[in-house]
Amino acid sequence: GNDKKALLWDTRTAQIIYTFEHKSRVEVVALEKSGKFAFTADVLTSHNIWDLKSGKLFQPLNYIERFHWFSSATFSADGKWLLTGSPNKKVKLWNVSTGDEVNKWEVMATGMGASIYAVGFDNHGNVLSENSSGIGEKFRRIDLVR
Repeated sequence: GNDKKALLWDTRTAQIIYTFEHKSRVEVVALEKSGKFAFTADVLTSHNIWDLKSGKLFQPLNYIERFHWFSSATFSADGKWLLTGSPNKKVKLWNVSTGDEVNKWEVMATGMGASIYAVGFDNHGNVLSENSSGIGEKFRRIDLVR
């Protein structure tokens, strides 16, 4: 939210389980399917994978750029990979255990650029994206066993 916090709620009790603090407005949140991890990202420099058993920071994403802004994110079905989309036409694959970028793609777009509205994986490990130019793309199959 705009209050620089991401909140994890218990939907049965309507109570907050964890509060994840950031330095600026929280822009993207993703939950891993089995409930082991959450990803939260603010609009400046805080992009973290959280351990949902303890509520503690598991791994920040490692990147070189001064600011890295995300517009979408999702975990792979096995929880080993995080896929992110950005407003700069970039889709990136991250290793959850290390926080390292392991692959990236640039989407087609009309005009100056495109924000990535959605990212995902198909059943064969291919990377999928949808961008603000109205273009959906599938990128080459990736090896998720690395």
